[in-house]
Amino acid sequence: MSGRLDTPASRPRKPLRPDEEWARGVISRTLSLAVDQHDDGSRDGMHDLWIRYTHAPSAAVEVTAAADEDSIKLQKLVTPRAPLIVDVLKSNWLVYLDPAVDGGKWRINALPRFASELERAGQRRVDVEADDVDGPWETRAHELGIAHASQIGNASPGTIYVMVDTRPGRSAGYVGDTGDPIAAWVGPFLRSERPDVLAKLADSQARERHAFVLMPGIGFTPAPFAVSELFFRASLPLPLTPPQLPEELTHVWVVPMRDGSAGCYWDPALGWSLVRTPSGSREPS
Repeated sequence: MSGRLDTPASRPRKPLRPDEEWARGVISRTLSLAVDQHDDGSRDGMHDLWIRYTHAPSAAVEVTAAADEDSIKLQKLVTPRAPLIVDVLKSNWLVYLDPAVDGGKWRINALPRFASELERAGQRRVDVEADDVDGPWETRAHELGIAHASQIGNASPGTIYVMVDTRPGRSAGYVGDTGDPIAAWVGPFLRSERPDVLAKLADSQARERHAFVLMPGIGFTPAPFAVSELFFRASLPLPLTPPQLPEELTHVWVVPMRDGSAGCYWDPALGWSLVRTPSGSREPS
């Protein structure tokens, strides 16, 4: 039996997740400061990172994502699959699945029969509005979690191309001239959807407490379209108004999960500033 004590410092260090490592690098490059891992798995409720100031106490950081888990889960199911080649089809089909409907695998397995029925009936297109399902084909499609299906050319055998419905038309809305929708959204989002982030930062007892919010693509986030579309513009407009942050937070970052893009950072002493993500690095998965 070894006499070595099992202390937190002696336990294997838990590596940072890819999204945490991404955030660590972005913060370090933006502030030109060292950013260290804090959560090593030695106890529950630890915040993720420390920002190491030279002449001030370290700042606590917790990393989270404004992600639509249903969309991401379905995307992971769909992406590895090859297009479905169906011997009885005489045309190709493009099918978008609604990520809000459960049962992605069985929906995909049911697509060949449904496309075959559409083809035999001469029905070249089906569109489903979730709030207004009208007609027998639309009803069947809605039951299978299909948001849209369309015939895209003759072929024998036919092929079904399956995608997750993250099209801009699914998430359309108001488009503004400034980044103020970000400021209006981020505080209420963290307050209502990420209470664990607030609890970890409050427990840190740090003077500065940063939430780093990763933004996935349009259709993969619960953020309003007015917020998500800002991060896909050629030039991100900064908010002109301050965020209404929960009292557990002092600073907030809202940054896309993409190489070579722009996000924004709120410092109560300096206001909003742009944050650039690196080009050519490995994006978080």
